[in-house]
Amino acid sequence: MHCANDEIIYGVAATPWETEGWGHHRVVLHVDAPSDVITARIHWRRCDPHPEQIGLRLWCVGSGAEVRNMLALSITCEEGTIVFQAEKAGEYHLYYLPCESVGPWYHPETRYRPVGSQAEADWQACAIAANNSWPSATGADCKTSPKR
Repeated sequence: MHCANDEIIYGVAATPWETEGWGHHRVVLHVDAPSDVITARIHWRRCDPHPEQIGLRLWCVGSGAEVRNMLALSITCEEGTIVFQAEKAGEYHLYYLPCESVGPWYHPETRYRPVGSQAEADWQACAIAANNSWPSATGADCKTSPKR
């Protein structure tokens, strides 16, 4: 995803979100028009040793639902490239370290979402066949949720 002058705004969100199952880090994407396949290239600064082994979650703000038709094409510490189905124009939130806490409250263990696609097989085949002819999402900012 490219912003004006390739500039991404990093910071702490003004309002916290529910982090359980979603994680503390998200990128805000903007889609101008609905499309069967949209691409987003996100420049981020991830320091986890194997970012390609941690799953992603995408939320459509307009519909209030998780986007199931999404594929991660490339995930590295420097950037990630995804394609997804945008049924509505508007704002999408990509959670790139989704996790949950398990165990006792005084010493919980953080478990990150494993890589895996919930995308429909037909959609996946069409997305891959389109091979880089997709429109792009724009935006964006990288935000961390403040403590509640």
